[in-house]
Amino acid sequence: MGLAQETRAFLKRLQLTMGFSAEELTFIEEHALTRRFKQGEFVIREGDQNSDLYIVRLGAVELLREAEGADEPLVIGVIGEGETIGELSFLDDSPRSASVRTTENTEFVIIPKSIFNEKSALAKDVLAKLDHNIALLDSKRLRITSHEFVQSLQKQIELLEDQVKFGTLFVCMIILFGLNGIVLDVIQNYFGEYYYIGSEQFNLGAERLIAWIGFIVFSAPVVLLIKKIGFPIGEVLNVRRDLRRTAIESLLIAGGFIVIALVLTAGPIVLRGVPRATSAPGLGTIVVILTPDYIFHSYVQELVARGIMQNAIQKFLRDERGTKTVLVLSIAFGVMHAHLGLKMVLGSAVASVGFGYFYLRNRNLVGVTIIHYAIGVIGRYMKMIPFG
Repeated sequence: MGLAQETRAFLKRLQLTMGFSAEELTFIEEHALTRRFKQGEFVIREGDQNSDLYIVRLGAVELLREAEGADEPLVIGVIGEGETIGELSFLDDSPRSASVRTTENTEFVIIPKSIFNEKSALAKDVLAKLDHNIALLDSKRLRITSHEFVQSLQKQIELLEDQVKFGTLFVCMIILFGLNGIVLDVIQNYFGEYYYIGSEQFNLGAERLIAWIGFIVFSAPVVLLIKKIGFPIGEVLNVRRDLRRTAIESLLIAGGFIVIALVLTAGPIVLRGVPRATSAPGLGTIVVILTPDYIFHSYVQELVARGIMQNAIQKFLRDERGTKTVLVLSIAFGVMHAHLGLKMVLGSAVASVGFGYFYLRNRNLVGVTIIHYAIGVIGRYMKMIPFG
């Protein structure tokens, strides 16, 4: 009884908005049905031959259209309380043009199309007023939909423009990776002797100078590119995002790598192919190993590789998860080290995968910079300690 009173009250409000007379309202009350659906249930399926008019009394529904090649139907609209669904089929008896699925527990007042088959003047008057109100409703919805379509189209254009920008940056960066590899190969072949004083003593000054020259050759065009396309560098430079977690995780990983290096070179574990240190490095050697400027060098490298390159590739590929991006970048990063041999190519590619996923997890350059620097320190340690 309570539900019937609520339905009558709802239809009374409908009378005021649609202009029904008391007699016409009584006609609707006598023939209208009520039906409830649970959340997630389909009320109407696309293509159904059903011309009844549904009015949402409580709850909400979403309109769905099947899309070729898509696993799930596309949501094309949402209908709430007091609104009608199925008007087009009600008007012309055509098959349902969209599916309707509830987004919450929903109750409908249903006006069957069959009640207007009778030829009475009252039925004709009610149908005429329903047709008139449906036309007004569809006109309003069309105006809203047109506005939303224009906004959606504008957004798609902006996305395509961004994709072109990031695609351009991606291609240019790949070229720069290749050129950087050539530059480093030239340095290695023609200036590698300057890495050492005499035959064994490592020349830190020459090594850092050569490294910075090669890096500047690579970085300068990158700076020009990101300014040209308007790359959102401010977002990348933001270090406040998950800084505490990033710092803790990266320090633990870096510390783990350093402990492993010490154990393998000076600890009880002996592995074939891993040289053993005969004595502890002196203060001068430790300074060379730590190389303070390499901290900044590592940061700028990660800014270019992860902050700029990885973000550009991910947006270009529209790779939400980032997996394909990490793999593409790791290949490029490996090729960049081709002048150092196959082992270095593979090692750099594997390291890039680790850096890439770590950056995906935290979106913060602090963590990958710490790990990058630690690996560089380990590499210098391997070169500088006296091996036996």
